[in-house]
Amino acid sequence: MIALLAATTMIGAAPVQAPSGGKIFSQMLARYHQANSILGTVEFVQSAVGPGLNTKTTTLTTVQMKKPNLFYIEQLRDRGEDTHFVAVCDGKQMAYTSPKKWLIMGERQKYVYEPAPAEINGGLDAFCTIILDRSLPVGLALYNRFEVNQFVKRVKRVRIVGETAVDGVPAWRLRADYIYTVANPRTRLPEIVVAAYITISKEYDLLGVSWEQIMVADKKQHKVTTVWKVRLQVDVPVDQKLFVVPRG
Repeated sequence: MIALLAATTMIGAAPVQAPSGGKIFSQMLARYHQANSILGTVEFVQSAVGPGLNTKTTTLTTVQMKKPNLFYIEQLRDRGEDTHFVAVCDGKQMAYTSPKKWLIMGERQKYVYEPAPAEINGGLDAFCTIILDRSLPVGLALYNRFEVNQFVKRVKRVRIVGETAVDGVPAWRLRADYIYTVANPRTRLPEIVVAAYITISKEYDLLGVSWEQIMVADKKQHKVTTVWKVRLQVDVPVDQKLFVVPRG
C-alpha cells in the first residue's frame, strides 16, 4: 500500500522546470534594479594579440551605492591618457573628475560639482560619457536604466550552455548573441555579432561577461578578448565614510 501510494505520488508530481537562459538573465537584472544598496568591484580586462601586437589594459572599478542617492565610484586604469576617475554623491551635492580635455575659464578644474540627483539613476546620466569603463556591470552597480537598456537591446537568443562555479559559488553559464556593432547603411558598416558569455550565480548575481573578436588592422588579424570580472554584493551595509564629496 505504501509502495503504491509512493508510486502514485511520483507519477502525479509535476517535473521541476529548469529556468530558461532568458529568465535567468531577466532575474539578474531585476536583482540589481530592486537593490537598496550595492558594493564591490568590477575588473575590466581587454587584451589584443596578433602579429607584432601583444597588449593588455586593466580597469578596476570600486563602487558602492545606497538609495535614494548616495554613491561612490572610483575607476583606475593601468595605461592610457586618462587613468583615474572618481565620482561621489553625499545626498546633497555630487562631484566627479573633470576630464583633461575639459577647460573651464581656460584652466582645467579637478572636479565638476553639481546638485545631487534625486535618484541613483541620475549619477551616470551626468558622467557616463567620461568614465573609464562604461559597461553593463557598471550600469548595474550604479543602476541606470539607459545604460542597462543599451546593453539589453543588443542581446538576442540567451541560452544556458552549462553550469560552473566561480570562487566556489554555483553559477549558470549563458551564451547570447550580442550585437557589438549596429549596421549603418550610410557608411556600409555591417552588423557585427559576437558570442557573449554571461556567468550568473544561482542567487542571480552577475559574476562575469566576456567575448572574443577577430579584428583586422593593416591587413593583419588580431584576437581581441574582453572580460569583466564582477564581484558586487547586494543589500549589504556600506561604508558611509566614502560618501564625502572631494574638494580641490
